[in-house]
Amino acid sequence: MKQETNIRRAFLRKINEIVQKCLPALLPLCSWRIAKPLSQENFAQNSAHDIAGRFIFDQNTPEIHAFRFGKNRADAAGCGPIAVYNALLLTGKGVGFSEVIRRMEQKGGTVRGGVWGANPAAIARVLPLFGIQPRHCKTPEQLASALENGDTAIMMIWNDKNDLRRGAHFFTVQKTAGCYRAYNRFSGQKTPFTRAHFSEILANARYLSGYALSFAGPAAASPVFSAIPPSPTPPSSPAKETRA
Repeated sequence: MKQETNIRRAFLRKINEIVQKCLPALLPLCSWRIAKPLSQENFAQNSAHDIAGRFIFDQNTPEIHAFRFGKNRADAAGCGPIAVYNALLLTGKGVGFSEVIRRMEQKGGTVRGGVWGANPAAIARVLPLFGIQPRHCKTPEQLASALENGDTAIMMIWNDKNDLRRGAHFFTVQKTAGCYRAYNRFSGQKTPFTRAHFSEILANARYLSGYALSFAGPAAASPVFSAIPPSPTPPSSPAKETRA
C-alpha cells in the first residue's frame, strides 16, 4: 500500500510539472483582443480612479478591485498588467495603470477575456509600445544572469510547484546591489519582498517564463527603498491569483 501511494504521488508530481511547464505555450491559444466598446468602457471606469507614480505592492486590495481587466476584476486576475505597470515605473517609463490595462486588452493580453488572467505572450507585445525591448528568458538561471544592478524583470510562476490548484502569477523583480526586490509577489506586502538570492524570490514556486528589461531608469536609482532590510518569512499564501 505504501509503495502504491508513493507511486501515485510521483505520478501526480509529474503531471503537475508537465501542465505547469506547458502553460506559457497554451495560454496564448485562449487569448484574444477585448472588444473595443468594452475596452473603452473599462478605460473610462479605470481612469476615474487611476494609479500612477507609485508601486502596486499587493493586488488583493479594495483599490485594485475597483479596476476592470477585460471581463474580470484586477484583484482577481490582473497580476499581468500590474507586473507591466510596476516594471515601467522601475525603468523610468511610468504611465497610469488604466493605460497599461488598455494596452494589454488591445494586444490580446487577456486569456478568455480576462477570466483566466493575462496572456504571457502579450507582455512582449506591450512593452515595446513604451520603448522597452524585452529579452525572453526560458529558465530562472537565464533571467538571473541577464540582470545587472538596477535592471528589472517580469516573471511568470506557478504559485506552488507541487500543487496544480494554486494557479499562475506574474510579478516584477528588480536587482539592486546585494539583493533582489519583488513587487506584488505575495498578498499583504506593503514594501518590496526582498531577498539576497534570486532563488529565494521563487521560494516554492515553479518558474514558467520571464523577460529581462535592461533599463535602469530614474526609479531604479531612487534611494526610497535603499534602507529596507530583507523581508520577513513570506506570507502563508502568494498573491491570490488563481489564474495566469
